[in-house]
Amino acid sequence: MSMAIGEKAELTISGEHGYGASGSPPKIPPNATLIFEVELLKIGDREPIGMSDEEISYAAAERKSEATTFFKQGDMKKAAEYWKDGVELLGKMRAPKNADKVLMVQMS
Repeated sequence: MSMAIGEKAELTISGEHGYGASGSPPKIPPNATLIFEVELLKIGDREPIGMSDEEISYAAAERKSEATTFFKQGDMKKAAEYWKDGVELLGKMRAPKNADKVLMVQMS
């Protein structure tokens, strides 16, 4: 399986490969099949080689969102790190082929 930044996938894990016969009471019964919906937000500290500008923009927006969360929690150091990471990602976007093109980045 391969995924791109921002892509979602559903993962199904059989009871045998999950919590097994013991489960995880009280929420997960014995031999339960686990189903996870996952979204790939980033890949560690990997450089955005091979990522499209859209993927880079999405990853930068995720960093901004994480930074805002840390800011609201009062962790200014961590917030600054994530904002810096997001700005660095945006700096890795390719220049438009046509000088008249403008790239708009929506941060929510």
